[in-house]
Amino acid sequence: MNKKTKISLVILIVLVIAGYFGLKAYAAYVAEQHIDQTVSRVSGFVNLDYQKVNVDLFGLNTHIRNVRVAGMNREQTVEIDDIVIYRFNRQDRMPSSLHVRFNGINVPLDQLGLHAAALRQMGYAHIKADTEIDYTYDPAERSLDIHSFHTGAADLGHIKLTGRIHNLNLNPASLPILLFTFPNILVDQASVTYRDDSFVKRLLEMAAQERGQSYDAFIRDLNDKLEKEMAGQADPFLKQVTAAVKRFLNDPGAITFAISPDEPVSIGRLQKAGDPDELIKLLKVTAYVD
Repeated sequence: MNKKTKISLVILIVLVIAGYFGLKAYAAYVAEQHIDQTVSRVSGFVNLDYQKVNVDLFGLNTHIRNVRVAGMNREQTVEIDDIVIYRFNRQDRMPSSLHVRFNGINVPLDQLGLHAAALRQMGYAHIKADTEIDYTYDPAERSLDIHSFHTGAADLGHIKLTGRIHNLNLNPASLPILLFTFPNILVDQASVTYRDDSFVKRLLEMAAQERGQSYDAFIRDLNDKLEKEMAGQADPFLKQVTAAVKRFLNDPGAITFAISPDEPVSIGRLQKAGDPDELIKLLKVTAYVD
């Protein structure tokens, strides 16, 4: 490689680097303009501040750093380390497709009301949670596919939800009457997985303490109660769900509840169910422990 070629190569590298950072800065500027417009729209409901907007050109993801959300009275404030927008599409003013992740949601225990004392009693001093939402909505079919709704906090536990909902009208003009059409929404396939880090174990330990029992004695009594329930259950769905819950409580790890009704069931029909046993049979609930 001669000297002229080396100089040309250096110039090319400099131009590529300059172009990358220039494009990155421009993309961040455009993203910031859109975010400022959104902040302006919600300013009548919440106070929202952020420190920095960054765009990953390779992943085409927008990062919003150090976000602070407060109610209008500023009595309750939530700080979020990083919001990552992977995908956001709108159709006729509706968010038809969204994939966003909230990293580091700092929740002061003092803002949790009656739950704060119980959490402190279980040994929790601070909650830092992460939440991820990924869905697509088809306005023509009025169907919502929840690819993933995942939320959780280290040292507590994590919940992941997937599912499909039909007959749901999210048109902004129809939102005022959504409450009245709520019973007509149809629930299709869905699953909920809870993975415990320590919350269930500490909850059981606190329950044992309140009853003046050792943890092992409390678990033995709980197992006896669940065994009696299973012995009196003739329905295989109920027996299978109870057995999975028993396994999970004895060794808290992960438990999944899945529904697969023969056909989509309306919210109104679910509201008319007489008891949890009827709901389990209506939705064909299954449960299994990882």
